[in-house]
Amino acid sequence: MGAPPSVPGHYEAVAHSGITLGPVIGRLLAAEILSGKGGEMLADFRPERFSP
Repeated sequence: MGAPPSVPGHYEAVAHSGITLGPVIGRLLAAEILSGKGGEMLADFRPERFSP
């Protein structure tokens, strides 16, 4: 969840449980996009977690 550092202005939201978590993920990402600040609730799901 979030913006990959290599693609400015692009946000991703991918989840296995998207049906049940879709509404809350949408609200969290919308708040993040509008405020420009990353939220703590999505910190463990950022694209950067795959970086070495």
